[in-house]
Amino acid sequence: VSYTAEWAGRVHESQGEPMRDAEGTVTGVIGVAMDVTERRGLERELEQRRLRDQQEREIRFDTIVRSMDEGVLVVKPDGSIHFANEAAGRLLDQPVEVLLGKPAAQVRGEEEWRRFLTPLLEGAKVTRREELALHTTARLLHLRAQAETVSLPNGDPAGFVCVLTDVTDFHDMSRLKNDMIGFVSHELRRPLSALKGYALTLLQQGVEKVGPETVNEFLREINNEADRLNQLTAQFLDVAKIEAGLAIELSPQSFDVHALVRQVAATQETASGRCAIEVQCAEGVHELRADRDKLLLVLSNLLSNADKYSPQGGTVQVRVTPNHAGVGFAVADQGLGIPQEQLRYLFSAFHRVRDASREGISGTGLGLYLCRHLVEAHGGTMEVESTLGQGSTFSFTIPASAGVEARV
Repeated sequence: VSYTAEWAGRVHESQGEPMRDAEGTVTGVIGVAMDVTERRGLERELEQRRLRDQQEREIRFDTIVRSMDEGVLVVKPDGSIHFANEAAGRLLDQPVEVLLGKPAAQVRGEEEWRRFLTPLLEGAKVTRREELALHTTARLLHLRAQAETVSLPNGDPAGFVCVLTDVTDFHDMSRLKNDMIGFVSHELRRPLSALKGYALTLLQQGVEKVGPETVNEFLREINNEADRLNQLTAQFLDVAKIEAGLAIELSPQSFDVHALVRQVAATQETASGRCAIEVQCAEGVHELRADRDKLLLVLSNLLSNADKYSPQGGTVQVRVTPNHAGVGFAVADQGLGIPQEQLRYLFSAFHRVRDASREGISGTGLGLYLCRHLVEAHGGTMEVESTLGQGSTFSFTIPASAGVEARV
C-alpha cells in the first residue's frame, strides 16, 4: 500500500505492508515514510521545462514552415487538408483558409494533380515526385511536387505531407535558352549565307563575267551583312559585360540626331515594310553628343519590336523632342500591347510576354534588357506605357550632361 499526503507545506510519500502470522492473520503493519518535497519540485520543474521546450520547438517549426518559399500541405487519412502554409495557398491559387478542411483532390481541377495524389489518398506507403503544370489566374506555374505518406507509431496511416516548389523561372529560363540558341543560330546563319552566296558567285563566275555594276552591288551587300554580324556580336558582348557587372564603354561623338533617326527608320522599312514609320523630329534639337552606335542599336531594337508586335501593320511613330533633362525619344506602335502585370518584367533579361497572339514571333528576350542598360549607361532613363490590344510606347531620355550634350 502506498499513498502521498501533504501537510505542513511538505509532501510525504508512504509505503506499507501488512504483517501476518503463520496462519496468515494480519498482526500489524510495517511501513516507510519519506519526505519527497524536493523531488516533486524537481519533477514539476523538469515537466514545465519539457513543455516550454516543446512549445518553443512547435513555434519555431510553425514559423519556419509558414515563412518557407515552398508550399507545404499536411493531409489527413480521410484526404482533407489539415495544414497549409501561405506559400501553398499562393502556389495553388487559393487562400489558406479555403484550403483547410478541403479534400486535397478537389483543390485543383487539373487531371495531373489528381493523378499525382491518387496513390497517396488510397493509403499506399509511397513517395511521389513529379513536375506539375498548374494554371493560375496570373500565369502557368511549373511545380516540383514531392509527397510522402506518414504512419503512426503503431503503423496506422496518418496521411501524407506534400511539398511544392515553384520551378517556373527555371523552366522558363531553360526554354528561353533553347529559344535564344535557335534565334542566334538563325540570325548568324542569315548574313553568313548571304556572304557565302556573294563570294561563291564571284569565285565561280569571275569578276569580269559578273560585271562591275553587279560586283559593286555585291560588295555593298557584303558590307551590309558584315555590319549586321558586327552589330549582333556587339549586342551579345554588351549583354555579357552587363551580366559580368562590367561598365559599358561609351564612345561619345557629335552627330545629327535627325539623320540617325531617319537612317534607322529607313532601314526598318526596307527590312520589313509591314508598318509605315512616321518620323517626328522637333526643330529644337539637331546635334547630340553621345555614343551614336549605342543609340542606333537602341532605336533599331525598339523599331524592330514595334514592327514585330504589330502583326496587322499600322503606323509606328518615332518622336524626338527636347525636354528639361536633355533629348527625349519615343517609339509608339499600334500593335498587340502588353498586359499591365507584365510591364515591370519587360526590361529583365530573357523575359518575353507569351500568349496565343504572340506565337511564332521570335526573339531572345535580351533586346529591351540591353536597351535599358545602354540608355542608363548614358545617364538616361527608359519607360514604357501600354494598353493591351492598342499598342505600346517606349520612351527614353539622353541627358545633356556628363559629356553627353545636345545642341540646337
